[in-house]
Amino acid sequence: MKKTLKLQLALVACAMGMAVQSHAQWYNITFNGSGYAANGQIDVAGGLATSGYLTVTAGNDLGTYYLATGGPSVRVGGGTDLIYDNVVNPSADPFLDGDGLAFALNNATSSNPGFNLWGNSPGSYSLFDASNTEYFDAGGTATITPGPVPEPTTAGCFLLGLGALVCWGRFIKNRRS
Repeated sequence: MKKTLKLQLALVACAMGMAVQSHAQWYNITFNGSGYAANGQIDVAGGLATSGYLTVTAGNDLGTYYLATGGPSVRVGGGTDLIYDNVVNPSADPFLDGDGLAFALNNATSSNPGFNLWGNSPGSYSLFDASNTEYFDAGGTATITPGPVPEPTTAGCFLLGLGALVCWGRFIKNRRS
């Protein structure tokens, strides 16, 4: 095999790696419950929420809170441990299990006020405010909708196909020579 053919095959392998690399899918969240409302976004890869935020727009402790990573618990204001697992199931209702997601002002080890969002049953969710000022469990509804598929996957597939065509043409040409 000539050096150029080896290089082309290596480029195709790189393009293939880009095409099949798993990309996080993001989801929009809106919650409306008794006295509380929130919206935000989470990134999901392999059935786990990996990053995201929740902005509380009605109720106590208004502001933006960030997905707590790690687990299975996070200590937040008032000494409360929120149990969470960050497991999501996009094809189920509810989207979140009974442990759900935890959000804190800074990170999972923060002692700042935080929130826990989890699923109860189809169409039913709870948002727990575990702030220093109040412990409040707001039952309500949540809408969790997927965002568009990330563009790098499409570009990777295009590059993979283009690279394969170029290599195949060169392979045939070199075989005949």
